[in-house]
Amino acid sequence: MSAENADSEAVLYAAYTKLAKDYTTVLRLAGEVSAACNRGEAIDDRLGQVLTLLSAIAETDSSLAPVKQKWEQAGKPSGDALQGVISRIAELILQLRDEWKILEDAVRARRDRLAVELDVCNRQYRMQRAYQRKS
Repeated sequence: MSAENADSEAVLYAAYTKLAKDYTTVLRLAGEVSAACNRGEAIDDRLGQVLTLLSAIAETDSSLAPVKQKWEQAGKPSGDALQGVISRIAELILQLRDEWKILEDAVRARRDRLAVELDVCNRQYRMQRAYQRKS
């Protein structure tokens, strides 16, 4: 392995190790958002944190493009450490996808509950107005 390729791999390993930690944090926060949504709590702030962190992850990944390109052009296989952290990130992304599905289901259920509550409120309001007109 050339020194340049070794340097590229070391840079990628360090960056991907940090990204794996960030994805772990996102996964934890996404779980908290889902739980809060199921409890009927406001989720805006927590969801904002998740989206901000995902945006930072995307920026970091984009900034690695030149290093990835050098590493890929060298055509050398990745070392075990780099392959391990890449596999870990792939696992975390799959878990995050599953957590988003849970969140999506929770939001839909919440929306459906609110629709029923709004319907009840609207009926009560119409009944009150009808009684007020008669009196």
